[in-house]
Amino acid sequence: MAPFFSVANGLSQAFLTTIESRSAGESVQGEILGINASVTAAAQAIPPVVAGYLAAQIVAQAPIYVASLFIVLSGVIFWLFFKRNY
Repeated sequence: MAPFFSVANGLSQAFLTTIESRSAGESVQGEILGINASVTAAAQAIPPVVAGYLAAQIVAQAPIYVASLFIVLSGVIFWLFFKRNY
């Protein structure tokens, strides 16, 4: 199962970077890609620290519940505010 997730993640990250690059104007592409790299690094560094704290202080299943809540909230926000431009 891990190889499937690795391939899917690798492809999706490459495609997302391409979409972000093409969506930005030529004068700000570097800035947008730099911001994307910073946000990606933070997204990969902060959650493990928070999950470890929640698991140690509350209960071992707390990170799963919190992650599930954030996934549902993100889906609702996306559904409410996403507008197609094409």
